[in-house]
Amino acid sequence: MAAKGFSLSMVAGYGIMLALVLVSTALAKLTRKISAIVYITTIGAYISSPWFFGAESLTGFIKTVDFLSIATVMLTLAGLSLGKDIPLLKNIGWKIIPVGLVAITASFLLSTVIAEFALGLWH
Repeated sequence: MAAKGFSLSMVAGYGIMLALVLVSTALAKLTRKISAIVYITTIGAYISSPWFFGAESLTGFIKTVDFLSIATVMLTLAGLSLGKDIPLLKNIGWKIIPVGLVAITASFLLSTVIAEFALGLWH
């Protein structure tokens, strides 16, 4: 729905991403020392780089996948995972609110300063 259409290249793009997740999860279970997200990032960066022999075809398939459709599912799962932590949040109480606000504000301000510096540097 988000892509306003359907094509087999979208299915191939989702299949490639699913294979990447499955391989990364299997590697993480095998090693038990490195997180799956590290494997996903590393393998994904490699297979989309110019050094990989099939990078053009893989990125061609993955470009057809709408980012918003992936982000919607991820945000939904993140919201559902918070539901299991509600009893823990009740134990923490109101103290989590100012801590969260300070953390979010500091993160935003620091990333803004870094972005302004970087954009000013390359302007």
